[in-house]
Amino acid sequence: MNPALERVLRWFFPRRCALCGTVVALNEPLCPECQKVRPIARPKCLLCGRSKKDCTCKGKHHEYAGVTAPFVYRDSLVTAIHNLKFYDFPMLADYMGDCMAAAVRVDFADVAFDYVAAVPLGRRRRRKRGYNQAELLARRVAGELHIPYADLLEKVRNNPAQRKQNARSRRVNVYGAYAVIDDSALWDKTVLLIDDVKTTGATLNECAKMLRMHGAKAVYAATVAIA
Repeated sequence: MNPALERVLRWFFPRRCALCGTVVALNEPLCPECQKVRPIARPKCLLCGRSKKDCTCKGKHHEYAGVTAPFVYRDSLVTAIHNLKFYDFPMLADYMGDCMAAAVRVDFADVAFDYVAAVPLGRRRRRKRGYNQAELLARRVAGELHIPYADLLEKVRNNPAQRKQNARSRRVNVYGAYAVIDDSALWDKTVLLIDDVKTTGATLNECAKMLRMHGAKAVYAATVAIA
């Protein structure tokens, strides 16, 4: 492309990295930092989502049957997810959702899902943010996998943000924060639950517990990244 034309196009219509949103050259889908991102090494432990060599399960009980993610939460992935959540870059959910769908296809290839659902966001935070990033991801994953999306959970308690809690207090912080919207929609169903990041797994665990208590046969989880 003519360098002068490229400068004009870049000024008026800047292309952004599909993963983190940084402005990139017109012929580059990802910025240099995001090009360095590699998927979580296989084989994976599907109880914690990490590569088996980094597994930290140690016999812990999980309410979900398995969890997967394409990436580790570090380097440019931290910037990418912060941009999605806090800096009004909802379009980043498309690429992230595609990567999540690819991981689900491989790691849960033998699972027949009835619904894809999102970890809900409280009304106050959703109003401030304008969207629920987990729902954007879930809808993208549902479309890619040709599975119905459903709003199965709602936030019923405005607990402090999980990112502000230490590992020990996260489970207590989310206790009783979520409720099932419609019991009848869940009976004997297998659900793929979507969130942006899995750190300790406390949020996914609490949501999966509620879904199973109200009739879900099994709950699996997928996130963009594992901390």
